[in-house]
Amino acid sequence: MNVSTPTYVAFALYMLGLIVIGYYAWRRTNDFDDYILGGRKLGPTVTALSAGASDMSGWLLLGLPGAIFVAGLSESWIAIGLIVGAWLNWLFVAGRLRVHTEHNHNALTLPDYFTHRFEDRSRLLRDGDRRLTDEGRLRMQAVALALREKLPEGLPVLLLTSPLVRAVETAEILERSWGIPEILTEESLGDGDLRRFLAGLRQLPADSMVAAVGHEPWLGRWAETLCGHPVHFSKGGSACFRLNPADISRGELLWTHTGNPR
Repeated sequence: MNVSTPTYVAFALYMLGLIVIGYYAWRRTNDFDDYILGGRKLGPTVTALSAGASDMSGWLLLGLPGAIFVAGLSESWIAIGLIVGAWLNWLFVAGRLRVHTEHNHNALTLPDYFTHRFEDRSRLLRDGDRRLTDEGRLRMQAVALALREKLPEGLPVLLLTSPLVRAVETAEILERSWGIPEILTEESLGDGDLRRFLAGLRQLPADSMVAAVGHEPWLGRWAETLCGHPVHFSKGGSACFRLNPADISRGELLWTHTGNPR
């Protein structure tokens, strides 16, 4: 099959456009709020297009025409029902949900909203409340022992953790393995706000050793900001940086650990 030059050009322009849009959005993403909801700054048109594309894109282009082709025009009632349902959703639900999610601990997802709105104590709705599996716990115990070999002698370690359950349980494993007397919870490790995290580090002595337990994709983004090139964190992975005392938003990558206990 021969592919014409215009097809190549169109495809190249399409890929270039995706890269430009992705880079622009990446530069404007600083925390979890930006990543999930665009910092709550999206206008109604962009929000509607995004919601529609996420909800119906492939199905609307392939599934609905296929249903009409197979079963006839009677299947067009699906499209009518979708249009009416979407309109009613935006009319009666969207505005109220926008306001209530912000008032309920700035919930960014529906599980978070329902958890806070109805004061759910069962912790069944939130992914962040899932615990480490037995396999994950054993793996982290082995990783903690491997990382202990890399700690500098005689320098106390300040252990910070995200408030999410799996991060706290990971920090507790490090605490026992490394003999650290206390774990401090740092909210910015949970929501990905690097600026707030660095603001807290500025209050510490310049020779402080800080261990932070967080999550992807935020730790990867933070690492790239610090050292200027991508750093991939697998499960249980870690990296060590020496921060610049004059500008702690920049640092030198000293080593990485893949999370493999061997």
